[in-house]
Amino acid sequence: MAISKKKERCPDGSRDVNVFDIQQGVAIGLFIKEPEKSQPARVHYADLWGERGNKYKFLWSQDVQTTEWQDVNPESPFYFFFPQDPNLKAEYDKSWKVTDIMNTNVLGFQSHRDHFAVAFEHAEISRRIKDLRDKELSESELRTKYRLEDNRDWNLHNARQILREDEHWDEKNIECVYRPFDKRYCYFSEAAMDYPRRELLTHVAHRENLCLNTVRQTKASHWHHAGGVQLPSAGPFSSRLRTLEPLSALPLSRRGRTRSSAAFAHHRAHLAGRQGWQSAKSVARIYC
Repeated sequence: MAISKKKERCPDGSRDVNVFDIQQGVAIGLFIKEPEKSQPARVHYADLWGERGNKYKFLWSQDVQTTEWQDVNPESPFYFFFPQDPNLKAEYDKSWKVTDIMNTNVLGFQSHRDHFAVAFEHAEISRRIKDLRDKELSESELRTKYRLEDNRDWNLHNARQILREDEHWDEKNIECVYRPFDKRYCYFSEAAMDYPRRELLTHVAHRENLCLNTVRQTKASHWHHAGGVQLPSAGPFSSRLRTLEPLSALPLSRRGRTRSSAAFAHHRAHLAGRQGWQSAKSVARIYC
């Protein structure tokens, strides 16, 4: 029996089992195009929950005519193909969109080789990168030692070339928030990561800035995904329910003050006297 990766439960709390031996969610869609009609199509929806055997019995005994359908009216901007509670939507629409308040936002960074690009110690990252720069080590040796594989967005040969030509390569070995309350080091560069994220490079790395980390959707039963950080964050947001959702990072300011600036100490002392900044800083410290 296959339980979907979404780990959905039936409305009564019992388990929901896939009709196929796969972990991806399954939907059966019947799409009808009528050439003579120009108006928007109608959308009908039906749910089928429970054990696989019961689902098989229903699908075998029912058809399009006998299924109890719910009418759905997809609306901009999401065009959901399942029923929505209009009262909840009206309440939801009264609030401001986070992306309207903080219009710079991006997914957390993704290395696709965390076992190499992320470590608990700064020295460990430096050692790995030095190995890639070392002309005495062959690509074959490095692939075996660090379990490195090429993909569409990264290959070892090009990464080594980039690192050898970079005189300031060690500056990209920085702290990051790998998971909530889990601060580590990472090599924040395309030489080690598939997607370090341009916005994080521009507005967060090596800068005095705050980010709101949140998610657009969650597998958890309740939304409790928000935190403040001062460092670039990894892609997944890990919740207390051990679910991983795509993390969205929203910098408080664009191009925050450079950490190495000569005026940084004075700037920080000045802001420390402001209650709002102090509160935000404490949130960031707790999260980091």
